[in-house]
Amino acid sequence: HQGLILFVGPTGSGKSTSIYSLLSQVDVTQRKLITVENPVEYRIPLADQQQVNETAGVTFEALLKSAVRQDPDILFLGEIRDLGSAKAAMDFASSGHLTVSSIHSANATTTIFRLERLGLPRGTIGEAVMGVVAQKLIPKLCPSCVKLRPPTAWEVAAMRPFTADIPEQVAEATGCGACRQTGYKGREGIYEVIEFDTELKTMIREGDSIFDIRRRVIEKGGSLISQHAMEKIRSH
Repeated sequence: HQGLILFVGPTGSGKSTSIYSLLSQVDVTQRKLITVENPVEYRIPLADQQQVNETAGVTFEALLKSAVRQDPDILFLGEIRDLGSAKAAMDFASSGHLTVSSIHSANATTTIFRLERLGLPRGTIGEAVMGVVAQKLIPKLCPSCVKLRPPTAWEVAAMRPFTADIPEQVAEATGCGACRQTGYKGREGIYEVIEFDTELKTMIREGDSIFDIRRRVIEKGGSLISQHAMEKIRSH
């Protein structure tokens, strides 16, 4: 019901689709949802979606201030792109509201460093952020022509930093008429979901390194993108 949820990843990683999938499950007849976007990519029935229009003088900053003044239960900012939008998202999340946004970052834990570089203090980040979802999209092997074979020495070396349990077989793209001889058909996501619990929030506020925070996430059984990628390799 309150705090900041961030979706992170490179351009084209499916962040917007994941966010809209989440927001479309909100009961907007009971909770007021306002969005500030540039542009509006999906329509959410009954939500108040506002789009930036620089040529008409409707700036991101102006819409953001207007949205906050209306005191919604949930605020969606299309992207945190500077200190102003980052601070507004943090302040709104810290005042008993749910805020959802996205930011460009390599993974969930480096998001802390990214927010620091924008100018936010660790204490603010530790207080407001509730969780981070990092994601990437990978090509999906064509089910009509996929073949299994033992991994090559190069593939074993590539997997070894991420797992000690090297799979005996891996899938290989071959190509057929169904996939236009590419070996791939569609894309699927790999994800890293980190909940900022009390321990992690304390580590953030006390200035622990990103490496130590990430190591603690792994020790607590957190799912990382590399682990999810290995699961995909094994499942094929």
